[in-house]
Amino acid sequence: MKDYKNNRIFAMLFGYILGDGWIDINHLGGVSGDLEALEIIKKDMQDLFGNIGKATILCRKTSSPKYKIKGTSNQFSFNRKTSRIFIEHGMPTGKCVETDYKLPDWIINGSLEIKKSFLSGFYAAEGTKIIPAICKGFKTLNFSQSKRIELSDSLEYLMVNQIGSILTELGLKYSIERKEVFTCAKNLRIRLDISNSTQSLLKCIEMLDMRYCPRKQVLFNQAYDYLYNVKILKIYGAVKHAPDFVTYVINNPNCSFKTPLNNETPKKDNDVPSSLNNNE
Repeated sequence: MKDYKNNRIFAMLFGYILGDGWIDINHLGGVSGDLEALEIIKKDMQDLFGNIGKATILCRKTSSPKYKIKGTSNQFSFNRKTSRIFIEHGMPTGKCVETDYKLPDWIINGSLEIKKSFLSGFYAAEGTKIIPAICKGFKTLNFSQSKRIELSDSLEYLMVNQIGSILTELGLKYSIERKEVFTCAKNLRIRLDISNSTQSLLKCIEMLDMRYCPRKQVLFNQAYDYLYNVKILKIYGAVKHAPDFVTYVINNPNCSFKTPLNNETPKKDNDVPSSLNNNE
């Protein structure tokens, strides 16, 4: 029997399905996302589990006046055998917004690599893209979850006690926003905003693997390149007139993660001086 609890890909899949997948009460499961992402997820699942069913990727029109949703979605389904592996490892079934669930012990008490992988999959599904702020810097990276208002304690425990603790353990500072929203019924939404200091952004980008959301990965790569080559060098006085992020990307179309100017190897997160936070 495979040891899924110590498998990074399984942890990443678990996080993604928790955010942008489903397993219904009949143990039929599936995931949705960008076409490129679904191809990667499908291959990872086949490599890990073998036969997951036909898993045909479909593009469907979606319309729900009840939930105010209209558009198209890409998705594929996987078989009950695969669903049951996830269920046995703590995946909730049914509508997550209506379900009281907690992260399983193998994630909470797992290694840092397992926690990073889970968070990577979850953020790929639920997290925001990194984009420039109107004034300067970048908008805050964040992700959120919602539950029915009567499950507020369950959501608080999941987002703050569990996922918040993982962020803290990984050295990422965050703030919490709680808001009541109405989507078919009264819900509580809890959003975790990760600090957008230069040091925090570099650490977050280095830590999170966005293989399950290539669009986010491209932006992560560009932002890392920009932060290292422009913002840090500006702080040290090596660059006097730094371009904004959009101008930098236009002028450096091939910029990518860990390929700074002059082909030097960028400093790892723990080599970035703590004084950066004080100089922003």
